[in-house]
Amino acid sequence: MSDSKAQISQTSTTSVSSATSNSQQTSPQKPSQSEPSQSQSPQIDSTNSDSSSESEDVEQTILKYLRKKGYRNAEHAFMEDLKQNEQTTSTSGPQNESETTNATTIAVADSSTNTKTDNDNSDNYIIANTLNSEKDDNLYEEGYSKLRSWIEGSIDMYRFELRSILYPIFIYSYLDLVSKGKTQRAKQFMEKYSIDHKEQHIQDIQRLSSLSDPMHVKENILAQTFLKNKYLVKLSSASYSLFLAYLQNSSYSILLQITNQYLSIRVSPKALQQSDIDDGIGIIGHQESQIEAFNKQEIHLGNRPYDLFEIEEIERRIKDEKNENNEQLLEIFKGIQEKLNEDPLPKEQVPLPVRKLIDISNDVKNLKDVSKRAKLDNTKLPSICCYTFHNTHHSLNCLSINNDETMICGGFSDSFIRVWSITGKNLRGITKPRNINGNIDNLDRFREPVGSQCKKLIAHSGPIYSTSFSPDNKYLVSVSEDKTIRLWSLDTFSNVVCYKGHNYPVWDVDFSPEGFYFATASHDRTARLWSCDHIYPLRIFVGHFSDVDSVKFHPNSNYIVTGGSDCTARLWDIQKGTCVRIFKGHLGPIYALAVTPDGKTLATSGDDKIINIWDIGSGRKIKSLHGHENTVNSLSFSQEGSILASGSSDNTVRLWDVKKDDINELDIIEQASSNLMPNSNSNAMDIDGGTISPTQLNNTINKTILSNKEKLKSKMKNDLLGTYPTKKTPIYTVHFSRRNLLYSLGAINNI
Repeated sequence: MSDSKAQISQTSTTSVSSATSNSQQTSPQKPSQSEPSQSQSPQIDSTNSDSSSESEDVEQTILKYLRKKGYRNAEHAFMEDLKQNEQTTSTSGPQNESETTNATTIAVADSSTNTKTDNDNSDNYIIANTLNSEKDDNLYEEGYSKLRSWIEGSIDMYRFELRSILYPIFIYSYLDLVSKGKTQRAKQFMEKYSIDHKEQHIQDIQRLSSLSDPMHVKENILAQTFLKNKYLVKLSSASYSLFLAYLQNSSYSILLQITNQYLSIRVSPKALQQSDIDDGIGIIGHQESQIEAFNKQEIHLGNRPYDLFEIEEIERRIKDEKNENNEQLLEIFKGIQEKLNEDPLPKEQVPLPVRKLIDISNDVKNLKDVSKRAKLDNTKLPSICCYTFHNTHHSLNCLSINNDETMICGGFSDSFIRVWSITGKNLRGITKPRNINGNIDNLDRFREPVGSQCKKLIAHSGPIYSTSFSPDNKYLVSVSEDKTIRLWSLDTFSNVVCYKGHNYPVWDVDFSPEGFYFATASHDRTARLWSCDHIYPLRIFVGHFSDVDSVKFHPNSNYIVTGGSDCTARLWDIQKGTCVRIFKGHLGPIYALAVTPDGKTLATSGDDKIINIWDIGSGRKIKSLHGHENTVNSLSFSQEGSILASGSSDNTVRLWDVKKDDINELDIIEQASSNLMPNSNSNAMDIDGGTISPTQLNNTINKTILSNKEKLKSKMKNDLLGTYPTKKTPIYTVHFSRRNLLYSLGAINNI
């Protein structure tokens, strides 16, 4: 609404005037003793024309009213104002009539004129403590900054609701500053705080940031759309009460002005989900979510190509082995090179160490695995190998398996890690590490003579929440509640490095597919990038509004994906350190992430039991998969990227068909239904010797389209290819090997 004054919806409104000499102000409304029915308040002159007894009666009436309503802060402020006025009157005497009067108004105002709960028609009121003139324009920045800090410091269940208030407060503060001609301060305010909202409102910010004159505000269509309409915000009753209490206790009156004038708060008696808040908020007719525009940033999803030295060395080694399938390996290798060259990476890539000859040996081994890989589709499902861990006494928090499927690692609540051999070969540590003295050329002579099937690693001082093996199987990285990350050598089974940097417990860790780098996710709302040769983080990724619960490297190692308790997943550019994609659509924290080997498709899931499939290039959701009955803990794509495996706390492993063909076909059908002929009987057509009107033709086509659409949607519901239940084992981890054998890991639950 364009009205600049707050709407007064209560039948009686109390106003307090603090006036100087020779200036007349209006007293609080009070029924006259001689005329009880008269609603107009008498005017009270602040000079000696009024008796002191009448002034005292008015003050006492106001104090009684404030105590009755429970407005303790307003009562305290009013008493302080009275004391200050008494001191001013006694020391300075009457003042000049030309001096400006600073009047403080305490009004009981409707927060949104039409703000109602879902089940109640009563109005919601807020306390407005507004100043008639703001002398210090810095109050806009200070008020927004304090509100921002208060919201970010609130508990999780209310934070995501209260955060929806920040954007309208930010926009209206900026527009007010520009309208008052404070363009320099408005520019500083925009530059400092626009980063909070660029991800979801990038188009609005780009259009409004160019305003530099009050006349621009009047001529800008978007600015007038905001100023002439109230911004709808949805809050639960608990969040609304918290916000109301903050406004009452806050000394920044500008927040109350903006809330009364521009915000329409719809209060719900029950707790809101993220989808409830996103649906219908903002200004009617104006696009609220602008994530699609943000997701148009340029990214390169191709994998890292081989250099000339690697190509020559790999081909030479294949030929030297003189096996029967040498020709097959060379053809497979050439096919891989062609795919890598389809989407070449830019020159600015994450720097990696020079590859060694042992890396070439691993590449040849991978090619042999590819030649023996089982080809999977919706009719040929993978074999599943499930490892169940007994007698863990509910202290096993996480499980991971290395790339060549020879070792499994588990992190426990008792602050230690166990590494198991699953090939039958004993793990041999170092007997006396201190006697090596830097000579690591031949570690075998220092190894244990026999070894064991399990090794116990002790160094952390808190529960272990996640572990990850390096691609070359030489190192293991672990994260813990003790806020540290530790790197372990799998040659000596000892701790090598302790990384410190996070301020709170660390939830997840993932090694880069190229090795050398690893990423962590923490309760401090950040993800961080580390390297094996530095003890400090190389990048800090800030943007999630709550815990970062999961992290996953992109196959080309130039990006990482994070999932958070704010119900969003984000793609980060490692080189730039910025967010380039936002995937929004979950109803709960995201605990599981997976990226297809070609790097083009992302799968996310978590507490809401729904698996969402995303196209990384466009940032759009391809489909949602429903079926799990409890939290999804892990996801893994097959090597072709056509089948997705999921492991859940509902004691099942499920296989899903994630092909895009169904969605594209559905889009075609939707387009066909929108292109029907206009209904008209005037232009009948001859079909097979008979006459048929466009209406009859449309009905026939429409029935066919609806029939095909229902069949297709029924087919899409059958994306679940198979469900494999365990007896009492929640699945912690699922993992596809290079040969498309599926491994699932979990600890038995005896309760």
